Amino acid sequence: MIFESNEMTRQQDIGGYEKQIRELKDRLIAREEEIWELKNK
Repeated sequence: MIFESNEMTRQQDIGGYEKQIRELKDRLIAREEEIWELKNK
């Protein structure tokens, strides 16, 4: 029972990290697009 609980918590943590990584990638892409636009004005 404790093992199952730990596994569920671990899966939630992994999901949270994956969400954070996606958000950071989106922000990085947006930043790169902004820089590209500024360089090409």
